[in-house]
Amino acid sequence: MKMSLIVAIEPNPFESKQQSFLDALLAQTMEPERFEFIMVDSAVLPGEAERAEHFERFQRAHPQLRMQRLLGASGARSLRHNLGAAHAGGDLLVFLADDFEPVPHFLEAHADFHELNPDPHAVAVGPGLFDDALRQQPFARWVEDSGQIFGVPFRRCAGAWPRNYFYAGNASIKRSKFESLGGFDERFATDAWDDYEFGLRFAASGGYSQVVTEAIGIHRHAVSYEERCQTMEQAGEAARVLEAAHPEVSRDWPWLKPPSEIVQEWSVDADLLRLDAWQRGLNAAFRQGYERAGADAMPDGLQQPSDR
Repeated sequence: MKMSLIVAIEPNPFESKQQSFLDALLAQTMEPERFEFIMVDSAVLPGEAERAEHFERFQRAHPQLRMQRLLGASGARSLRHNLGAAHAGGDLLVFLADDFEPVPHFLEAHADFHELNPDPHAVAVGPGLFDDALRQQPFARWVEDSGQIFGVPFRRCAGAWPRNYFYAGNASIKRSKFESLGGFDERFATDAWDDYEFGLRFAASGGYSQVVTEAIGIHRHAVSYEERCQTMEQAGEAARVLEAAHPEVSRDWPWLKPPSEIVQEWSVDADLLRLDAWQRGLNAAFRQGYERAGADAMPDGLQQPSDR
């Protein structure tokens, strides 16, 4: 089974992300001829020229790796993931966040899952985990352990996995299944909820996922409260796009409710008052983006953009 590892470069306005996936390719236990690496960048994102130079140097130094770098027309993650998939030659597509460093057996773990489960509807989801140094920061530990950052608490969910879950951070899907669903919806203009929307269509088509705990991506991102607030604003805007695309979906978003109505599992070593303040701030950011986008976020007849 040939694999295509696709990494879409995403905005980093807080300069808090470390992109170390290139060196991690060399450490993969999978033979280089069994996979290809596709990096999808965009000229609208700062630092594109420097990333291009680094990529080309790395490619020249390691000719045994099959690599290609694509340039998308916009900063939309959905569009660049679709662009990478359109140029992929593998039977299996592996989507990896640009701030996830794959452990050495990462690709092998994804491949093993699909070889053991050839069902075209099956998707493997790998965890994104902060390293110990980042987990020393109370906010980073809270967003990871509570599931705030990816929607599920990866360190605690293996025994009760939501089979309809999908995210673009660390997931592998058979190319035939991805193409049958039409890829990601390119109306999502940021890196928020495009994968959630894809997961709705994926589950409705009979798709299901399973967490593969060995397929770890080390999350090299010193995420801050201020940064998460910005992301939650984008999520609020994306919620309007989702509502327009899926009018059947409930609009009872938990972030629009008072925090007292939200059931949370707090870290035992955390200050509850501080956690409550963080939760209220993130909810307020989501509400701000949601209200700014308004009910007319997606007019009838809007065409999806594409640079493929």
